[in-house]
Amino acid sequence: MKLEDIPNLAFRQLAASLSPDLQPSSPRTFELCLRQDRLPVRISLHPDQQRVIMQAYAYDLSMVLGPLRANLLQTLLLINRAALQGRPFSVGLDNRDFVCLTRIQQLDRAIGDDFLDDLDYLLQQAEQIRVLVTNLTLQGGNMDFNPEPVLE
Repeated sequence: MKLEDIPNLAFRQLAASLSPDLQPSSPRTFELCLRQDRLPVRISLHPDQQRVIMQAYAYDLSMVLGPLRANLLQTLLLINRAALQGRPFSVGLDNRDFVCLTRIQQLDRAIGDDFLDDLDYLLQQAEQIRVLVTNLTLQGGNMDFNPEPVLE
């Protein structure tokens, strides 16, 4: 598939602005590897044709099991809660057990510095979560996880 095959003109322009040689995987999706550690990113056109979904994949949790997995999932839920209170993005697991950070932006604001700033912020968060999960898994689960209750 080529950029010219993307029917939504604004989404096509967004893809071309990020990489003129990009080969989209579908008329509504393209993937990139960004940053020094080749962080995978998927950019998709929302079905309403008015929004863009940015997804950065931080870590493959499919081989992490037992108490360590439970602790990591609890940590990701706490990060998700904090992220929704700040510059909003969500963090969770996709159907393959990849830790995925997601942010949605209006398509009409998706070309230019605002989009690049949002994408950069999402990538920074994904890198930090990747480092966190890597460090925790290298400890082999030898950690206590007893977070303080959150007062509302």
